Amino acid sequence: YLQERLNHLPDPIRIPVSGLFIPDPMKREFSRQIRALKASGVRTVKVKVGRLQANEEIRQILNLVDEMGKDLILRLDGNKNLSAETYLAYCRELHHLNVEYAEEPLRDGETPPSEAFSWPKASDESLSVYIDSRHPDPSSLPPDIRTVILKPGLLAGMSGMFRFTAAAAKRNIQTILSSAFNTGVTLAGLGAFARLAGLPPATAHGLDTLRYLESDVLMESPSVTEGMLQIPRELLSGMRLNFHVLTKENL
Repeated sequence: YLQERLNHLPDPIRIPVSGLFIPDPMKREFSRQIRALKASGVRTVKVKVGRLQANEEIRQILNLVDEMGKDLILRLDGNKNLSAETYLAYCRELHHLNVEYAEEPLRDGETPPSEAFSWPKASDESLSVYIDSRHPDPSSLPPDIRTVILKPGLLAGMSGMFRFTAAAAKRNIQTILSSAFNTGVTLAGLGAFARLAGLPPATAHGLDTLRYLESDVLMESPSVTEGMLQIPRELLSGMRLNFHVLTKENL
């Protein structure tokens, strides 16, 4: 049954991916990141915030949008670094931009001012606090969370992920898939999952991570072209392992 469903997927499977921008005090690093983002073709960018002074990060985010275009979709990731006051400053200065959500923006114990509810909230690190991995139920999430960042291994198997994403969609909660330093095996599986689970095809996922690896364990790996993770359908039915990589002594 699964193979039959895979056979009905397009070839290659194409999944929009998000880029990453980390504000940096060095002008040359800002320029380097912009060049890389433009070359990748992404139209959704996750921005890490709360590492520099707020006014400097805000300035760089505004410059980022000027360089990439007003239609750029931003995802602000605070990693629980922001005070309520600082978060409010971001909301005031960036309210006119296309911010999809703020991910884990506030320090533990901080309550956002009422003005700061202009952006939907996303849960990543705190997801395991609310969700039972064996019986994942999105109804246990706080009502202000409208997006969940789902990483491999968080829930009990693919069946748990299917149940959770379907139940979340019924509650109008968006699911974003995100990889860490995963190989092409996991990325191909997550890309297929996104399509088989019926996640919206225009939604960008955090699956542009193979570029951080020196080499992959597959002979033919998924690739990112024009802002899309491209997965040849035949890769899902017969992966060829790169034994040269697998037998390296430092693995």
